[in-house]
Amino acid sequence: MLRRAVKMRADSAAQADQVGRGEIAGKERQEIAWIEAYLPQQMDEAQIEAKLRELVAELGVSSKKDIGSVMKAWMGRYQAVADGKLVNQILGRLLG
Repeated sequence: MLRRAVKMRADSAAQADQVGRGEIAGKERQEIAWIEAYLPQQMDEAQIEAKLRELVAELGVSSKKDIGSVMKAWMGRYQAVADGKLVNQILGRLLG
């Protein structure tokens, strides 16, 4: 729920920037900072890639057709600490 709140505020800030409403964008970014203080620390790209390599080896996956099974296992373990879109991008590079 908090992740969705952050995403909504980030979208609002981007839209406010586009129409020249910097004060609204700043308010949204401040709220994002407050919400993120309550969320678990997110993995960076290098950490995600290292964990994905371990998971791919554990599952014995070698092709892009198995991305779904890797993502399912990933989300079961690390959903709270990594953005799914970033994980999918990195996984595509690893299996591509």
